[in-house]
Amino acid sequence: MECLRTMSKSKKNSSAKEKQEILARIVVEHTETAFHISSDNDDGGHHFTVYLPDEPRDEFDIKLFRDTATRELGRKRVLMCFVPQDYIENFLKSR
Repeated sequence: MECLRTMSKSKKNSSAKEKQEILARIVVEHTETAFHISSDNDDGGHHFTVYLPDEPRDEFDIKLFRDTATRELGRKRVLMCFVPQDYIENFLKSR
């Protein structure tokens, strides 16, 4: 039983805030646009949601991003949301 719990946890033993900082660094490495990261919960448990503008979506290498995030964060769930250009500035930053 102990082995199963260990396998389900993230590879890195760090706090959610530290993981969010690592995720922000990864996003900065993969895009030059504004972005927003939120820490959320749902029926599947805790996860991060990364909001990126829709326009540069074609240039964003999602596979490379996933590989990097998995290597740095382990099995932490990260959701990607591509939103209209002004959505991040007008709605998410004002929370």
